[in-house]
Amino acid sequence: MRYKCQNDSSLRLQSRVCFMYENWQKKLRRLLAADAAPAAGTFGGKQEIKLYCSSLDVKIIRSLILGELERGQRQFQGLCFITRLPKNEMIPSESMAKLRQKNPRTIRVAEEQRGPEHLYMDVAVNYSRASHLSAHIHNVCAEAMDAVYTRQSDVKYWIEKGIEPSIFEVLAVAEDVPHCRLSRDRWKGCICHYSLCIEWYPCFLKYCRTKDSAGKTSSYKCGIKSCQKCSHFDFYVPQKQLCLWDEDI
Repeated sequence: MRYKCQNDSSLRLQSRVCFMYENWQKKLRRLLAADAAPAAGTFGGKQEIKLYCSSLDVKIIRSLILGELERGQRQFQGLCFITRLPKNEMIPSESMAKLRQKNPRTIRVAEEQRGPEHLYMDVAVNYSRASHLSAHIHNVCAEAMDAVYTRQSDVKYWIEKGIEPSIFEVLAVAEDVPHCRLSRDRWKGCICHYSLCIEWYPCFLKYCRTKDSAGKTSSYKCGIKSCQKCSHFDFYVPQKQLCLWDEDI
């Protein structure tokens, strides 16, 4: 399935969104293998975004950003943002298992644009131990071992669910640490800003009404409603060299 990037009509998302729950049935696994390669997209040829979801209400967003080799960066840089998944953000997994794709070459446009969310990612996640939180983190965030972030509010929720606290480390950042776009020293720490959009994902079930022979009205599931959602992340990086895109704002 291909989608159109809403930020630039000349660009197309080159891959797809994959919603992966650890408790999905085997039927859904076959559907994913045949018809839903993971991921959500590229913007301007600079980034690839993937969205994954798992049990314990965990949402993982991974982004791969092409580096600027002439400025001393690596070929690409990975970022992983892990947050709690609200119950009403996506359709139930059992309903997802029944989805069937029609017209796979159609460019999909989200029916609803959800308001942007602003998240301050003030906790680092220990990549080597993160599988206790979600088995997907080890594979999904492999290119972002040193850049896996979450929030203290989400950590509190997961610890109450039995997750080991040692997986997380609160990032102690001084109040005078500047935003990267305002910093002139490429080798000093700063607060990095990064924005991304998931252009299309199934967020609600659609219900249609019908009448039986006696004239009684009833409703039934007849499709899905799609949404778009943008997120703005702020997080600490040990040097501005790891956040050069923030200069373009």
